[in-house]
Formats: sequence, structure tokens, C-alpha cells
Amino acid sequence: MSLTKWSSNLEIGIGCIDADHKVLVSLINQVHDCSNLYEELMVLGSVLSALIEYTVYHFNREEKLQELCGYSQLEAHKTSHHNLTIQAQSFYKRYVENPADLPVAEIKGFLRNWLFNHIMIEDFAFRPACLDNKDAIAEVTAMTFMKDHAETSAPVDWGRLSVLIIDDNPNFRLLIKTVLRAVGVRNVQEAASADDGLKLLIKRPVDVVLCDWVMEGMHGAEFARRLREFDDSSLIVLVTGHAVETHREQASASGVIGFLQKPISVRSLVDVITEVLSK
Repeated sequence: MSLTKWSSNLEIGIGCIDADHKVLVSLINQVHDCSNLYEELMVLGSVLSALIEYTVYHFNREEKLQELCGYSQLEAHKTSHHNLTIQAQSFYKRYVENPADLPVAEIKGFLRNWLFNHIMIEDFAFRPACLDNKDAIAEVTAMTFMKDHAETSAPVDWGRLSVLIIDDNPNFRLLIKTVLRAVGVRNVQEAASADDGLKLLIKRPVDVVLCDWVMEGMHGAEFARRLREFDDSSLIVLVTGHAVETHREQASASGVIGFLQKPISVRSLVDVITEVLSK
């Protein structure tokens, strides 16, 4: 069960900060839920990575806002941010070293502290100093997620991009959808099977299809082959928990043009979408 659902009680009234918090609450809930299940360890690694990447971006934005508004507790807030980041990174490091040995109770306590002490107490404390500073809010609202990626890669109009996620794991679909929303994608569909994905694509192609390799009934290469019988415009990215080279020859022959290896990161997802769109 999730720690909490997003509600107006979590809003501080600053649009970009509330939008960030909504993403973070979703990711925190996903880490919490996946940490309960051994079979979700692959998803947990991906969610932890995404949480860290989005956290760094959000903390930078929040600190910039407080600096522009002259918030008196900025340094203390920075220290809190630093401690949260270090702890999240330590959990991810332990995951990489031994996924099965993660301290579940410790992770849950950390997430509760983040949600209930930091977001709901410490973040609400800077609200009076910043709420009415429209110039400062406008400046930090313009700060974009993955800004360094945008500066070094071919431009992508994320707001106009359409993506279909095909995966039989609902937790993994939720993670991908959360990350895509965070980078600005608004048109996101999902399917729990290759058959369901084909039914959606018969009605309307999309820009990018993210399809899991291992699913009951139809694996990723067979899905790609059948899709190419009626749709040669949707770009297919194969998502796999195995080494990419294991599937590259078979998948490429079926029409797959991109590969994404689990556990994923925000950067690896953004990179592969940018790459296939530029081909």
C-alpha cells in the first residue's frame, strides 16, 4: 500500500514546486511499494535511479527559488536536501551491489521521513517567503528537467510526442509513465500485453513504442514483426532485462530500432527516445 495519495493538502501553492512534488510523491510511493516484493527488484532499481535523478533537479530548483526570495533558512534547507540525496544514493549503491540485500524497513523509514518531515513540514516553511514573488517563481519555472541533455542532443518536442508503453508489469508501466510526464510528454498510452498494444496501434500509430521483450503470449520481436505488417511509422524500442546484444540481431530484423536495458534511468530512457527520433 502506498504511503499517501497526492492531494491538495500537499500543495504549497507554487505551481512548479507542486508539480515537482507530485512527481516525487509518485516515485516515493513506487519505491515503497516495490520494496515489499522480491519479484519487483528490477523495477525497484529503475525507480530508485529515477527518484535520485529527479530529486537533484527538483532540489536545485527549490534552492534557487529560496535564494531569489531571500529565504532565511536556505542553508539549513540545503543541508536537508544534501542528506536526503546522500541517503537515496546509498540505497541505490547497495541495490547495485546486491539487490536482494536491501534493508526494506530502513528504506521505508527514510521515505516516510522524506514525505512527512521534509515535504509536509520543511517545504511548507518556505512558502510565506516565496509565494508572492512572481518574478522568482517565473525564473525557476523556466528551469527544465534534463536541461543538460537538451543542450547536447537533438531537440525533441516532448509535449507533442506520443508514446505507447507495452509491458505486463503495471509497476514498470507506472514508472515509465511518471518519467515521461516529468520530461513533458502528455500523450502516453499503455498496454498490458503485446496483443493489446497491437489493437491500439491498429487504430492509431504513435511516435514511439516502448515494448518489453519477455511477455506471455508474444515476445518483443514477434510483436515488432506483426506491427510492421500494418504500421511502418511507429518507432519501436525494445526494453529488456538481459544484455542488449542477446536480442539485437533478431529484434533488429523484426523492425526494432532502439534498445533500453533494465534497470533503466531517466537519462537512458531520454537518450534512447532522442536517438530513435533522430534516425
